[in-house]
Order: sequence, then structure tokens, then C-alpha cells
Amino acid sequence: LGTTPLFMAVLVGGIQNILTKGSKYVLFDSTKEMAYIPLPTNLRTQGKAAVDGLGDRLGKSGGGIIQQALLMSIVGATQLSIAPYVAGIFFIVLMVWLYAVKDLNHHFQELSREEEN
Repeated sequence: LGTTPLFMAVLVGGIQNILTKGSKYVLFDSTKEMAYIPLPTNLRTQGKAAVDGLGDRLGKSGGGIIQQALLMSIVGATQLSIAPYVAGIFFIVLMVWLYAVKDLNHHFQELSREEEN
């Protein structure tokens, strides 16, 4: 392509960062806010505070903690050598998240039906 590998790495990394942040703000944050709609005001405030305060911090530090634990527990481990383990953990977390979203939808639908009656 007539460019250096470093430039391509920076370009791909930049595109990945833009897509990641964009999808987070468009999909995740709006969905998270919608989950609070059918709740009573006091529960909405408490739930939002708990998720925003504790959830954000645990989510941001969780990946680093997992990587650090793997790097320290496997002798001679590098970022590249722990990648399969990180991928496995990612898919497990993804499955748990999908189950939680499905369960949250079930509860959301119940609360919405109660609110209509």
C-alpha cells in the first residue's frame, strides 16, 4: 500500500478506537439508560448511581486485572501467549452478558406491562 507498518498499525488502531467508542456511546449507554425507565424514582436513582459508580470502575479495571493475573501466574507469559486465555474469558463474559440482557428484557417487559395496567 506504499506505507510503513507503523503507519498502518496506527491507522488500524485509530479506526478500532473510533468504532469501539462510537458503538459504546450509541448502543450501550442508551440501552443502559432505557433499563431504568420502568423503575420507581428512588430505585432508578439508586440503580443508576450503583451502575455508574461501581460498574464503570470494575469494568475498566477488570480487563487489566485479568491480564495481570494471567501474566503473573503463567511462567514466561507474554501478551501474545495469554491471548487465547483472554479470548476464552471474553467469550465467557459475552455469554453471561447476553444472558443478563435477555433476563433484563424479561423483567423490563413485566414492569412495562404492570405500568400499563
